Amino acid sequence: MINESKHRSLQSYLIDQAKKINITLDGDKAKAIDSELNQVVDESRKFTDWYKKNSTQAELKIRLRPILEKYDLPILDLVFDEILRRAGNTSTPKSYWFVGASYGKGSEDQTERFITEGVWQNGYQDKRDELITFVTQLAGRFDLSYIKDKQLEDIDPFTVMGLFNRGITDDNRKAIAKELADFLDVDESVPDSFEGIPILNNQKSWF
Repeated sequence: MINESKHRSLQSYLIDQAKKINITLDGDKAKAIDSELNQVVDESRKFTDWYKKNSTQAELKIRLRPILEKYDLPILDLVFDEILRRAGNTSTPKSYWFVGASYGKGSEDQTERFITEGVWQNGYQDKRDELITFVTQLAGRFDLSYIKDKQLEDIDPFTVMGLFNRGITDDNRKAIAKELADFLDVDESVPDSFEGIPILNNQKSWF
């Protein structure tokens, strides 16, 4: 797993923008503003695709305003746009969870074969009953109504991987992903963030 850095400093950007409107902003003050701004941004980061959602953007802008007003910096729109620009075009690595390419501890890595043949196989063809039992129990614990009311006889891999890639809270996504990882013997820890990973429509999560 690759971890995303917390944030990129806005200090230089703040100083440059202040200078353009004839405001002198020293390094210490810019550092203090940067810290306060990023505390607010970090709160928004808890939500998947936060920088793309209108509701999250609106709340973010409301919370940024008093910080800039406190320091007499009338550059709210500029700072807001820069934060969203960086979030959408950041060159720092983000957290992703790669679906495993081996069939448990000690097994041979299948990455090269999967890429060459253009396939992905979960290695559980002979464990369907175990998988169905696990998914049924998981659906009961997390109240996944689209699954728990079904009498499962089989299930496809897209529905399985969609268990934690739906429009639910990030805490539930992490919890479900952790249980699935434990069931599949995935050694990597669950990502801190699912930012940038597309989610399923909750009403169309069953394939």
